[in-house]
Amino acid sequence: MLACALACSGGEEAAAPPASAPELEVQRFPLAFVRAGCARAQTCCATRLSPMTVVDARERCEVTDEFSAALMGDLAMAVEGGRATYDGPSASRCVQMIGAADCDARIDITRVDALGGACAQAVRGHVAIGGACESSWDCSPGLFCDSIPLATPRCVSRRPIAAPCVSEAECASGRCANHTCDDRLPLCTFD
Repeated sequence: MLACALACSGGEEAAAPPASAPELEVQRFPLAFVRAGCARAQTCCATRLSPMTVVDARERCEVTDEFSAALMGDLAMAVEGGRATYDGPSASRCVQMIGAADCDARIDITRVDALGGACAQAVRGHVAIGGACESSWDCSPGLFCDSIPLATPRCVSRRPIAAPCVSEAECASGRCANHTCDDRLPLCTFD
């Protein structure tokens, strides 16, 4: 997965956004979510990284914009198919929360459900472990849609530290490095 991730040491959850927020349409959420995380990463890490690294980070976030466009269709299909529930006001508060988060808060924008608060309420998959899925949006919290090596993709538990992986979605930690689930995120990094 091409994704822009930022983790800064410190608290586990970002500051709470305002309780009222306008509804964010389901088609706009993945892109808004990724852009908020990338903007935060660029702002927070600008003083910690060299100018070239910040430019590289911006370019990776632009690629992530393209990748998140593909996710929009997956999310909309999951909601339309009844495999997931989407809460527009919570999605809007989630995006605001990421944008307003303190730079010392740990934020991993590869996993909406892991952020807690409004982000965990924005999208809720309904497919239980072992159930057929089309994307990870379908799966209940803590699960992902595993299509390898299964003929029919199924929702399975996220993998523990040191387990083999192909993408961040597979790992409970949200970090897949060198094809292994890892929990060590450097202070400011873009994968």
